[in-house]
Amino acid sequence: MAVVPAQVQGQNGAYRLASIRFSGLNKFTEKQAAAGTGLRVGDPITTADLSVAADRLAKSGAFDKVAFQYSTLGNQLTAIFTVVENRQLLPCLFDNFVWFSDEQLDKTLRAHVPLFGGITPVSGGMEQEIIDALRDLLKANGIAADVQPIPSPGPSGTGKVMLFRVVGISMPIKSASFPGASAISEKELETAATGAIGQDFSIANMSDFASATLVPFYHQRGYLRAAFSRPEWSIIGSPAEGAAPDVALTLRVKEGSQYFWDKAEWSGNHQMTNEQMEQALGMKQGEVANEQKIEDGFKAIRDGYGKIGYIDARVQPRVSLDDSKSLAAYAVNIDEGVQYHMGRVIFLGVPEKAAADLASKWQLKAGAVYDGSYAEEFVDKVALRRLSEMGIKKTKATFSFRRDRQNATVDVNVVFP
Repeated sequence: MAVVPAQVQGQNGAYRLASIRFSGLNKFTEKQAAAGTGLRVGDPITTADLSVAADRLAKSGAFDKVAFQYSTLGNQLTAIFTVVENRQLLPCLFDNFVWFSDEQLDKTLRAHVPLFGGITPVSGGMEQEIIDALRDLLKANGIAADVQPIPSPGPSGTGKVMLFRVVGISMPIKSASFPGASAISEKELETAATGAIGQDFSIANMSDFASATLVPFYHQRGYLRAAFSRPEWSIIGSPAEGAAPDVALTLRVKEGSQYFWDKAEWSGNHQMTNEQMEQALGMKQGEVANEQKIEDGFKAIRDGYGKIGYIDARVQPRVSLDDSKSLAAYAVNIDEGVQYHMGRVIFLGVPEKAAADLASKWQLKAGAVYDGSYAEEFVDKVALRRLSEMGIKKTKATFSFRRDRQNATVDVNVVFP
């Protein structure tokens, strides 16, 4: 961050500040930036004050570069700041300040952090001002806790945020409700949400929980647009000032329509026919578009390619939802890659004699079309039984595979821990 004095006009005497102007603002308003300078229109001012104000803006972390110039008319001075905003500005998420509404937090921060407008740099004076204001708010309300800033992925993967979290005090979730639920009963959702009960409340964690645990219940039933809104909360009862609060969690759901399977359209496939892929997919026209079943079907297609050596094959589906007919269709592109053949197999973690015995029973010989499922099947059906017969107690194996893409071969290491 640099402060660059621009070309100066006028004299170095004392003036009255007539106005403050900015160039280069995008995410900050002129009102916020002016407050960040610490200057007030109407106050006496010198050119030294302008340097201090520019330095204050730079140290906030909100700007990568700050330059200033001014002009005078009589004893009136107009200050002009040219800034380059920091590109590492993140939205603020106040994760678990359960004692306060969003409006209360916003009002407090705008009153104490001149540049605050819902975003913050990842470092610098502005971030610290936010932390200090939040600490003071907790202390003023008798809450013995601290505040921790955490650059994080946003809820459900919605980009990065600067998450401000209260630490040092528990706020366990005691109950959960699901307004808007009808396709799935609240009882089913409550059962599914038992993993959240007892956890400390967190907007970020509960958003991820809803997406990872509850949304799949809807998607398995064909409600492919179902989504939960931002978690809400309320404090249960009236705990004493500063006491750890019990929290009631509310997750509102917008279920949307139920969709049914229409069709899949295939492209890029040469080694497997459309009919083979339809069979592996296992979906019938008109049945509920169960996302889990559909994904399992695409995995079965990938496994089918793996059995004939195309272990790099990629199945790339793109869903299209027809809201008027409640139908789900998929356009599926197949990138088959190259066909691999068997290279060498090595057995590790067992005596040399046992390794040689296993190698003799390995039926996928060098040069044969590689079967991506063979190694695990061999261990389960042959290797563990044979080792037991030799008095070697092994219950599992791990695998490492080395692809030689130039020669299209695969070497397999089977390791018995």
